[in-house]
Amino acid sequence: MPTAARLAAAVSFAIFGWYMAEVVTPFYPQENPPSFLIALTIALGVLCGWTVYGNRAGRGYIASIGTGLTAAIIFGFWTLLFVGFYEMIDRSLRRFYDGPMEALVEMFGLMADIGWTLAESPVVISLLVGGIIAALFAEYFAKRYP
Repeated sequence: MPTAARLAAAVSFAIFGWYMAEVVTPFYPQENPPSFLIALTIALGVLCGWTVYGNRAGRGYIASIGTGLTAAIIFGFWTLLFVGFYEMIDRSLRRFYDGPMEALVEMFGLMADIGWTLAESPVVISLLVGGIIAALFAEYFAKRYP
């Protein structure tokens, strides 16, 4: 059921997703991330805010920090999964793989490679602190507009 807390969480995590797309752009080769990265991170931010954090809003500011970290980590996982899937599809259309199983296994390898590339301190700190700030913003609205 839609609530003010879910809407605030969706908006705050959408802003968080946009910010994360801007943070990771310099870490891509030649600062050339996938063209859909900003749209993907905003959409995943809305989904993580609405479903992951929105269900747990209103339990207090201390609990919101943990829930915000959970939502941020889930956001990061799904972003890596979609970007790895995109890279796998791009390579498979160029006939890089011998079969579909090799492509699926390589997708998780691509996820790991992209994750290790982005595992720099500014990205990790932005992911964790941004998740906490977005959660505190949503918690504020959950307390004010139940």
